Amino acid sequence: MKSVLISVYVLCGLLAGVAGIITSGRLNAGSPTAGNLAELDSIAAVIIGGASFLGGRGTVLNAVIGALMIGVIRNGMNLLTSVPSCSRSSSVSLSCWPSRPTSSGPGSKNVSG
Repeated sequence: MKSVLISVYVLCGLLAGVAGIITSGRLNAGSPTAGNLAELDSIAAVIIGGASFLGGRGTVLNAVIGALMIGVIRNGMNLLTSVPSCSRSSSVSLSCWPSRPTSSGPGSKNVSG
């Protein structure tokens, strides 16, 4: 079990390094804020894909579909040049709102009906 955890951390560090090399190659420079708040997009993609904040299970395919939806929303906001920057960043968080869970947690009783 401990070797699996260590290998996951090693793989995560390796992929973060590869992503940094790719990003610096695209920007032709290194920037410490190049991936600022990118983790929030990944969390939003998983939530849009159907996983719950309160526990539960999601699939990789649903997370990929959620990531594609985030990409479409961001691309649409970038193409609309009249949309302010603050509205662009809040559009992703508002897209997570309809996918909120209807119960209070695992094993909770539905009191609405």
